[in-house]
Amino acid sequence: MNYRHEFHAGNHSEVFKHALLCALIDRLQLKPRPICVVDTHAGSGLYDLESPEAAMTGEADRGIRLVYPKRTRALQRYLGVVEHFNPDRLRFYPGSPAIVRHMLRRDDRLVACESEPGPVARLKDFIGGDSRAAVHQRDGFAAVYAFVPPKERRGLVFMDPPFEDPDELALAAEALNSGLRKWPTGTYALWYPIKGRSQINKLRKLVVAEVPTFCVEFLAYAKSQEGLIGSGVVIFNPPWQYEKDVHAICKALQPIFEGTGSGYSTEWWVRPS
Repeated sequence: MNYRHEFHAGNHSEVFKHALLCALIDRLQLKPRPICVVDTHAGSGLYDLESPEAAMTGEADRGIRLVYPKRTRALQRYLGVVEHFNPDRLRFYPGSPAIVRHMLRRDDRLVACESEPGPVARLKDFIGGDSRAAVHQRDGFAAVYAFVPPKERRGLVFMDPPFEDPDELALAAEALNSGLRKWPTGTYALWYPIKGRSQINKLRKLVVAEVPTFCVEFLAYAKSQEGLIGSGVVIFNPPWQYEKDVHAICKALQPIFEGTGSGYSTEWWVRPS
């Protein structure tokens, strides 16, 4: 599958993973020490939901435009970030680097990596002169080798690959194994699309690190057997009580997609000791 943010901005999987991302950062920021977020596949930063690419798929109509009016407590933090970029009406959707940058504290830091020149240029324009954020044009998986561990020794590696390569999960597992060897106390989150049957069991077999590992999958369109029916996120070293946030977010999203057979599942691959 080829997952390009310009075409899929604001769809149900973006809503799901970015709500989880906001909760992850909130949990990490409960402690005063600075954090670093390494965003391995950052994209452009901000997406126009009225662009030709977004209009071609119309996926935001079945994603953020459904969720945006639902200001439940579990979604309030995430939707508040989206609202920051839309003071008048919902037109722009923030990608992961925009979300992270908005949530950074004074001493926190963002390392945003993207391999494509066009998105890199747009992301640099978006970041501007913010000294807390740096944009690097490089392979996202290689970024894990390059930037882990960060000097802060606290934070998150957020992996959101486009899944263009049939071996993408194997590449992700290799990067995760390397990162966890170098920075075993860091938090890592890998998003993956579910199209038909999930292949995430392959990742489970390939990642060898025995750290607390939590997996959540949300199906927005379980009644459909075609296209992107849902997505999942695997979190290595999740922050304390993050599981509660995950359940609250999924329970808030589920009734919004109730008519299309929504559902979610969670599983501890490795429980905390």
